[in-house]
Amino acid sequence: MFQPGNVACYAKAIPFLLVVLLLGMQRVDADDGQEQSDEEAVTRVFIFAGQSNMVGSDSKVSDVERFPPFRGYGQPQTDVKFSYCIGRENKFRSDGWDALAPVNDVVGPELSFARLITDQIDAPIAVIKCAAGGTHLGGDWNPDSPEGFKMYPLALELVRDSLKQLTDAGVKYRVEGFMWHQGENDMFNENYMAAYGKNLKRFFACWRRDLGLPDLKFYVGELCTKTIWGMDLRPKMYAISVGQKFAVGSDSKAEYVPTSHVGVEIRSGVGLHYH
Repeated sequence: MFQPGNVACYAKAIPFLLVVLLLGMQRVDADDGQEQSDEEAVTRVFIFAGQSNMVGSDSKVSDVERFPPFRGYGQPQTDVKFSYCIGRENKFRSDGWDALAPVNDVVGPELSFARLITDQIDAPIAVIKCAAGGTHLGGDWNPDSPEGFKMYPLALELVRDSLKQLTDAGVKYRVEGFMWHQGENDMFNENYMAAYGKNLKRFFACWRRDLGLPDLKFYVGELCTKTIWGMDLRPKMYAISVGQKFAVGSDSKAEYVPTSHVGVEIRSGVGLHYH
């Protein structure tokens, strides 16, 4: 369980992800100034999906002000487009594209991510986010037989609708990557845990097929085992990480993003995870 003192912890992992992304981005090294200008006009779209780590569950905007490097991250980023559907029973949804800002007073990883990306590139960026805590890849996110909250069809509809809105508005865009941070809940189901690697490979393939993007890149965040909760469940967490690495290792367009170097603050309750 996340505690308020840790709102900056996940953000510290983002610079590594940023480097990975920038290395993988399609860039133009053109002598022609017009070609370079056209390239900079292309909106770079990033998809964020997963469970509570991706939501930013239990964080508060006010807490981020305690960390000087991240002060002001709770303010709207009017130059970044944001389309979202967040939550399980009670979902928070954008009405089309909004300016990027915290949703329901929660600090998600997209906030620091967008700040860092916009500092590095001149092109406009847009974030599409679909996430819900306590969801399974083997069930909710299963592209073939979604169960529970049926997150896969929900996320697919959100992404398709959001991209169509850009097209209808005459906005040129390119989907740069898919950020995936999920896995803890699959370890409580023996079948889901054993099949995580195979399920994640299928997940990659179905997104590429359903979006018509065969070269879509995926970035998979490592799960945290440094908390009380994580340490108690370390063997199961390890099994999920093996599945993650299997899927990424067999896919030239996927990257595993280490987060074990990220510090956490041990607090009360069942333990905490970071965002």
